Amino acid sequence: MKKCPHCDKVLMASILPRCSWCGGDLEEHELRKSREEILERWEKDKKEFEHKKSLEKLGEETRKAFEKSISDRTRFLD
Repeated sequence: MKKCPHCDKVLMASILPRCSWCGGDLEEHELRKSREEILERWEKDKKEFEHKKSLEKLGEETRKAFEKSISDRTRFLD
């Protein structure tokens, strides 16, 4: 847990190089971990979203193939 060197409050994650509480400027090494955590989370969320979309597409294709298979089978029975 990092604290602001100006106001001694716990720093919130931020891309901007300043304290969210007092507005004091922060050195790059004081902010780096928070910035990296945000960027890592964005990348993880992006990958999860892409994976979810690909699963939805696969499910849709599988459903269409199943419906076509059922439709073809019922034509034989008629």
